[in-house]
Amino acid sequence: MESFVDHYFSINQTDYDMNMPLQSSKFIIDILSPLILFSLEEDDILLIHDTNQTKLTLPMYEYFMQFNIYPQYKQFLKQKENFCKRVIESFYPPHKNEHNDLEYETIKPFLEEYYHIKEDPRKLISMRQDGNSVTYTKERWIEFIHRMTPGCLDLNLYNVKYEIDHYYKQLTRWIESLSVQLPTDNIWKYLMAKKYY
Repeated sequence: MESFVDHYFSINQTDYDMNMPLQSSKFIIDILSPLILFSLEEDDILLIHDTNQTKLTLPMYEYFMQFNIYPQYKQFLKQKENFCKRVIESFYPPHKNEHNDLEYETIKPFLEEYYHIKEDPRKLISMRQDGNSVTYTKERWIEFIHRMTPGCLDLNLYNVKYEIDHYYKQLTRWIESLSVQLPTDNIWKYLMAKKYY
């Protein structure tokens, strides 16, 4: 499921005009490509297959999406939410002032555990020299977490909260809508036009 989600976020949605039915169909084909494959038979009948090359009728496709893919996706979201909660509570313990970042040495075991990083990964924001001393300012841990785990939280630095549902909202809508109503006519038209264009 993680590869499917990563694939979704790697697609540049601005390349498609969702108001145009054939472009929307191409987007659907592209989104579902890690799970579902579409093709045309020799007599130009639309074929739907899962990635194991099992031929699916439309009712089988809907069953597969609603009872296999959707529950896996919901489980993925739950795991992401739990991961985010552990990360945020490790970097910003509830009993500490959440506005203050912990020192790197305190955070180091969590960096290794959650991100497999052994050095301070924060971006340098500024350097200021005052006489012989140099002061380095690095990004806050919360900004680092957001960069490494998008959707884990919003960047309202005074109100750390989990934003998994918001980050994945569009993908959730796509999965839900494609699980109940696949625009097979437009997908067929797109594949036909592509075949003969």
